[in-house]
Amino acid sequence: MKNLNIHADIRELSETLFADSIAAAMESRGLRWSPYVTGNAGSDDVVLDETSSDAKMGDTSVGLSQATRGIRLADQHWQRRVATGLTMVQALVQTAADNAKLVHDTVERARADFISSDEDIVITDYAKATNISWPFIDVTNGSIVDVPVTFMNTTPVTANLTRSRPQAYVFSRAWHDVADRLQAAGVVVDELYGDFEGQVEALNVTSSTVATSKYEGVVRTTVTTESVSKGVKIPAGGYWVSTRQKNAAHAFNVLEPENIDSYVTFNILPVDVGDEYQVYRVPV
Repeated sequence: MKNLNIHADIRELSETLFADSIAAAMESRGLRWSPYVTGNAGSDDVVLDETSSDAKMGDTSVGLSQATRGIRLADQHWQRRVATGLTMVQALVQTAADNAKLVHDTVERARADFISSDEDIVITDYAKATNISWPFIDVTNGSIVDVPVTFMNTTPVTANLTRSRPQAYVFSRAWHDVADRLQAAGVVVDELYGDFEGQVEALNVTSSTVATSKYEGVVRTTVTTESVSKGVKIPAGGYWVSTRQKNAAHAFNVLEPENIDSYVTFNILPVDVGDEYQVYRVPV
Protein backbone atom coordinates (compact mmCIF):
# COMPACT_ATOMS: atom_id res chain seq x y z
CA MET A 1 0.00 0.00 0.00
CA LYS A 2 2.30 2.71 -1.30
CA ASN A 3 -0.15 5.35 -2.50
CA LEU A 4 0.19 8.50 -0.41
CA ASN A 5 -3.55 9.18 -0.63
CA ILE A 6 -4.05 6.16 1.63
CA HIS A 7 -4.07 7.39 5.21
CA ALA A 8 -0.62 7.14 6.78
CA ASP A 9 -1.91 5.12 9.75
CA ILE A 10 -3.33 2.44 7.45
CA ARG A 11 -0.11 2.31 5.42
CA GLU A 12 1.87 1.95 8.64
CA LEU A 13 -0.45 -0.83 9.85
CA SER A 14 0.20 -2.70 6.60
CA GLU A 15 3.97 -2.10 6.48
CA THR A 16 4.65 -2.89 10.15
CA LEU A 17 2.12 -4.99 12.04
CA PHE A 18 0.99 -7.19 9.15
CA ALA A 19 4.17 -7.30 7.06
CA ASP A 20 6.36 -8.02 10.09
CA SER A 21 4.03 -10.79 11.32
CA ILE A 22 3.95 -12.41 7.88
CA ALA A 23 7.74 -12.19 7.54
CA ALA A 24 8.27 -13.78 10.96
CA ALA A 25 5.86 -16.61 10.13
CA MET A 26 7.65 -17.38 6.87
CA GLU A 27 11.07 -17.34 8.50
CA SER A 28 9.80 -19.75 11.17
CA ARG A 29 9.09 -22.24 8.36
CA GLY A 30 12.42 -21.74 6.62
CA LEU A 31 11.02 -19.59 3.82
CA ARG A 32 12.90 -16.58 2.44
CA TRP A 33 11.08 -13.34 1.69
CA SER A 34 11.72 -9.86 0.34
CA PRO A 35 9.75 -6.82 -0.76
CA TYR A 36 7.75 -7.44 -3.94
CA VAL A 37 9.81 -6.34 -6.93
CA THR A 38 9.80 -6.53 -10.71
CA GLY A 39 12.99 -6.61 -12.77
CA ASN A 40 14.20 -5.21 -16.06
CA ALA A 41 15.21 -7.18 -19.14
CA GLY A 42 17.86 -6.69 -21.81
CA SER A 43 20.47 -5.02 -19.60
CA ASP A 44 23.47 -6.15 -17.58
CA ASP A 45 22.56 -3.63 -14.88
CA VAL A 46 19.98 -5.09 -12.53
CA VAL A 47 17.23 -2.63 -11.60
CA LEU A 48 14.52 -3.86 -9.22
CA ASP A 49 11.33 -1.83 -8.91
CA GLU A 50 9.47 -2.18 -5.64
CA THR A 51 5.69 -2.35 -6.01
CA SER A 52 4.35 1.04 -7.08
CA SER A 53 1.67 3.39 -5.80
CA ASP A 54 -0.48 2.93 -8.93
CA ALA A 55 -4.19 2.95 -8.16
CA LYS A 56 -4.83 0.12 -10.63
CA MET A 57 -2.90 -2.36 -8.44
CA GLY A 58 -5.12 -4.59 -6.32
CA ASP A 59 -3.74 -3.75 -2.89
CA THR A 60 -3.61 -0.02 -3.69
CA SER A 61 -7.16 -0.08 -5.04
CA VAL A 62 -8.41 -1.56 -1.78
CA GLY A 63 -6.23 0.78 0.26
CA LEU A 64 -7.72 3.81 -1.49
CA SER A 65 -10.98 2.81 0.16
CA GLN A 66 -9.07 3.36 3.43
CA ALA A 67 -8.96 -0.38 4.18
CA THR A 68 -6.39 -3.17 4.27
CA ARG A 69 -6.21 -6.58 2.57
CA GLY A 70 -4.22 -9.76 1.92
CA ILE A 71 -2.56 -11.01 -1.28
CA ARG A 72 -2.87 -13.74 -3.92
CA LEU A 73 0.05 -15.51 -5.53
CA ALA A 74 0.75 -16.91 -8.99
CA ASP A 75 1.15 -20.54 -10.05
CA GLN A 76 4.91 -21.09 -10.50
CA HIS A 77 6.86 -23.30 -8.08
CA TRP A 78 3.57 -24.76 -6.91
CA GLN A 79 4.59 -26.49 -3.70
CA ARG A 80 6.62 -23.55 -2.38
CA ARG A 81 3.96 -21.03 -3.36
CA VAL A 82 1.19 -23.02 -1.71
CA ALA A 83 3.23 -23.31 1.48
CA THR A 84 4.09 -19.61 1.33
CA GLY A 85 0.54 -18.57 0.56
CA LEU A 86 -0.87 -20.68 3.38
CA THR A 87 1.70 -19.28 5.80
CA MET A 88 0.89 -15.71 4.77
CA VAL A 89 -2.86 -16.22 5.06
CA GLN A 90 -2.51 -17.88 8.46
CA ALA A 91 -0.30 -15.06 9.71
CA LEU A 92 -2.61 -12.43 8.25
CA VAL A 93 -5.75 -13.86 9.84
CA GLN A 94 -4.06 -14.60 13.17
CA THR A 95 -2.53 -11.11 13.32
CA ALA A 96 -5.90 -9.53 12.56
CA ALA A 97 -7.57 -11.67 15.23
CA ASP A 98 -4.89 -10.99 17.84
CA ASN A 99 -5.03 -7.25 17.13
CA ALA A 100 -8.70 -6.89 16.23
CA LYS A 101 -9.33 -3.80 18.33
CA LEU A 102 -6.14 -2.09 17.16
CA VAL A 103 -6.92 -2.79 13.50
CA HIS A 104 -10.57 -1.75 13.81
CA ASP A 105 -9.82 1.41 15.78
CA THR A 106 -6.92 2.40 13.51
CA VAL A 107 -8.98 2.02 10.33
CA GLU A 108 -12.03 3.80 11.76
CA ARG A 109 -9.91 6.65 13.13
CA ALA A 110 -7.99 6.93 9.85
CA ARG A 111 -11.21 7.04 7.84
CA ALA A 112 -12.65 9.83 9.98
CA ASP A 113 -9.41 11.80 9.77
CA PHE A 114 -9.16 11.26 6.00
CA ILE A 115 -12.72 12.46 5.40
CA SER A 116 -12.18 15.68 7.36
CA SER A 117 -8.60 16.34 6.23
CA ASP A 118 -7.60 19.56 4.47
CA GLU A 119 -4.15 18.30 3.49
CA ASP A 120 -3.04 18.49 -0.13
CA ILE A 121 -3.70 15.44 -2.27
CA VAL A 122 -0.91 13.63 -4.11
CA ILE A 123 -1.12 13.44 -7.91
CA THR A 124 2.24 11.92 -8.88
CA ASP A 125 5.21 10.48 -7.02
CA TYR A 126 8.54 8.76 -7.60
CA ALA A 127 10.69 6.01 -6.12
CA LYS A 128 14.08 6.51 -4.48
CA ALA A 129 17.02 4.79 -6.22
CA THR A 130 19.22 2.89 -3.74
CA ASN A 131 22.33 0.82 -4.49
CA ILE A 132 22.18 -2.39 -2.45
CA SER A 133 22.93 -6.11 -2.67
CA TRP A 134 20.06 -8.50 -3.37
CA PRO A 135 20.07 -12.27 -2.78
CA PHE A 136 19.62 -14.37 -5.93
CA ILE A 137 19.75 -18.11 -6.55
CA ASP A 138 22.68 -19.25 -8.70
CA VAL A 139 20.99 -21.58 -11.20
CA THR A 140 24.21 -23.53 -11.76
CA ASN A 141 24.46 -24.85 -8.21
CA GLY A 142 21.45 -23.57 -6.23
CA SER A 143 23.52 -21.40 -3.90
CA ILE A 144 22.44 -17.97 -2.65
CA VAL A 145 24.56 -15.13 -4.05
CA ASP A 146 24.42 -11.40 -3.34
CA VAL A 147 24.19 -9.32 -6.51
CA PRO A 148 24.62 -5.51 -6.65
CA VAL A 149 21.36 -3.95 -7.83
CA THR A 150 19.66 -0.60 -8.11
CA PHE A 151 16.61 -0.87 -5.89
CA MET A 152 13.81 1.58 -6.68
CA ASN A 153 12.49 1.99 -3.15
CA THR A 154 8.83 2.96 -2.73
CA THR A 155 8.64 2.66 1.06
CA PRO A 156 7.68 5.40 1.02
CA VAL A 157 7.35 7.10 -2.36
CA THR A 158 8.06 10.84 -2.64
CA ALA A 159 5.37 13.18 -3.90
CA ASN A 160 6.37 15.47 -6.77
CA LEU A 161 2.97 16.90 -7.74
CA THR A 162 0.32 17.84 -5.21
CA ARG A 163 -2.81 19.99 -5.27
CA SER A 164 -5.16 21.39 -2.69
CA ARG A 165 -8.01 19.07 -1.83
CA PRO A 166 -11.16 20.35 -3.52
CA GLN A 167 -14.56 20.41 -1.88
CA ALA A 168 -15.84 18.34 -4.79
CA TYR A 169 -15.49 17.54 -8.48
CA VAL A 170 -18.32 18.54 -10.79
CA PHE A 171 -18.91 17.57 -14.42
CA SER A 172 -21.56 17.34 -17.11
CA ARG A 173 -23.95 14.45 -17.66
CA ALA A 174 -22.21 13.98 -21.01
CA TRP A 175 -19.64 12.01 -19.01
CA HIS A 176 -22.11 9.60 -17.41
CA ASP A 177 -19.74 6.69 -18.01
CA VAL A 178 -17.24 8.39 -15.70
CA ALA A 179 -19.89 8.54 -12.99
CA ASP A 180 -20.62 4.84 -13.55
CA ARG A 181 -16.94 3.92 -13.19
CA LEU A 182 -16.58 5.94 -10.00
CA GLN A 183 -19.65 4.32 -8.50
CA ALA A 184 -18.28 0.87 -9.40
CA ALA A 185 -15.22 1.73 -7.28
CA GLY A 186 -17.46 2.60 -4.34
CA VAL A 187 -17.34 6.38 -4.77
CA VAL A 188 -20.57 8.21 -3.92
CA VAL A 189 -21.61 10.27 -6.96
CA ASP A 190 -24.57 12.62 -6.59
CA GLU A 191 -26.71 13.76 -9.50
CA LEU A 192 -27.37 17.49 -9.68
CA TYR A 193 -31.10 18.09 -9.27
CA GLY A 194 -30.62 21.74 -10.11
CA ASP A 195 -28.07 23.71 -12.10
CA PHE A 196 -24.65 24.22 -10.53
CA GLU A 197 -23.34 27.71 -11.12
CA GLY A 198 -20.23 29.00 -9.40
CA GLN A 199 -16.47 29.53 -9.32
CA VAL A 200 -14.31 26.48 -10.01
CA GLU A 201 -10.71 25.59 -10.63
CA ALA A 202 -10.40 24.59 -14.29
CA LEU A 203 -7.38 22.75 -15.70
CA ASN A 204 -6.15 23.68 -19.17
CA VAL A 205 -4.04 21.08 -20.99
CA THR A 206 -0.59 22.49 -21.79
CA SER A 207 1.09 19.35 -23.14
CA SER A 208 0.03 15.88 -24.24
CA THR A 209 2.30 12.95 -25.05
CA VAL A 210 0.97 9.70 -26.49
CA ALA A 211 2.83 6.50 -25.55
CA THR A 212 4.66 4.63 -28.31
CA SER A 213 3.29 1.25 -27.22
CA LYS A 214 0.15 -0.16 -25.67
CA TYR A 215 -0.34 -0.97 -22.01
CA GLU A 216 -2.87 -3.79 -21.57
CA GLY A 217 -4.44 -2.88 -24.90
CA VAL A 218 -4.54 0.88 -24.31
CA VAL A 219 -2.27 3.62 -25.63
CA ARG A 220 -1.85 5.90 -22.64
CA THR A 221 -1.58 9.69 -22.73
CA THR A 222 0.54 11.77 -20.38
CA VAL A 223 -0.52 15.39 -19.90
CA THR A 224 0.41 18.52 -18.03
CA THR A 225 -2.03 21.25 -17.10
CA GLU A 226 -2.27 24.74 -15.70
CA SER A 227 -4.95 25.94 -13.34
CA VAL A 228 -7.31 28.87 -13.87
CA SER A 229 -10.23 30.14 -11.83
CA LYS A 230 -13.47 30.69 -13.71
CA GLY A 231 -17.21 30.57 -13.40
CA VAL A 232 -19.08 27.63 -14.92
CA LYS A 233 -22.63 26.41 -15.20
CA ILE A 234 -23.31 22.67 -15.12
CA PRO A 235 -26.95 21.91 -15.99
CA ALA A 236 -29.15 19.74 -13.80
CA GLY A 237 -28.42 16.08 -14.39
CA GLY A 238 -24.68 16.59 -14.09
CA TYR A 239 -22.59 14.99 -11.36
CA TRP A 240 -21.15 16.10 -8.03
CA VAL A 241 -18.41 14.04 -6.36
CA SER A 242 -17.82 15.19 -2.79
CA THR A 243 -14.35 14.59 -1.40
CA ARG A 244 -15.77 14.26 2.12
CA GLN A 245 -16.17 10.49 1.85
CA LYS A 246 -13.93 7.56 2.70
CA ASN A 247 -13.49 6.49 -0.95
CA ALA A 248 -12.55 9.95 -2.20
CA ALA A 249 -8.96 8.86 -2.87
CA HIS A 250 -10.24 6.81 -5.82
CA ALA A 251 -11.59 10.04 -7.27
CA PHE A 252 -8.28 11.83 -6.66
CA ASN A 253 -6.39 9.21 -8.63
CA VAL A 254 -8.71 8.95 -11.62
CA LEU A 255 -9.99 12.53 -11.91
CA GLU A 256 -6.70 14.42 -11.52
CA PRO A 257 -5.47 14.23 -15.14
CA GLU A 258 -1.72 13.91 -14.51
CA ASN A 259 -2.08 10.76 -12.40
CA ILE A 260 -0.69 7.61 -14.00
CA ASP A 261 -4.07 5.89 -13.63
CA SER A 262 -6.34 8.82 -14.44
CA TYR A 263 -9.23 8.67 -16.88
CA VAL A 264 -7.24 11.11 -19.01
CA THR A 265 -4.22 8.80 -19.04
CA PHE A 266 -6.42 5.92 -20.24
CA ASN A 267 -8.36 8.14 -22.69
CA ILE A 268 -11.69 7.64 -20.97
CA LEU A 269 -11.71 11.43 -20.77
CA PRO A 270 -9.83 12.30 -24.00
CA VAL A 271 -8.04 15.66 -24.15
CA ASP A 272 -5.53 17.45 -26.35
CA VAL A 273 -3.27 20.46 -25.99
CA GLY A 274 -5.31 23.61 -25.52
CA ASP A 275 -8.39 21.78 -24.24
CA GLU A 276 -10.13 22.69 -21.02
CA TYR A 277 -10.46 19.57 -18.91
CA GLN A 278 -14.15 18.93 -18.41
CA VAL A 279 -13.98 17.82 -14.78
CA TYR A 280 -13.91 20.90 -12.59
CA ARG A 281 -12.52 21.25 -9.08
CA VAL A 282 -14.83 23.06 -6.66
CA PRO A 283 -12.67 24.93 -4.12
CA VAL A 284 -13.32 24.68 -0.41
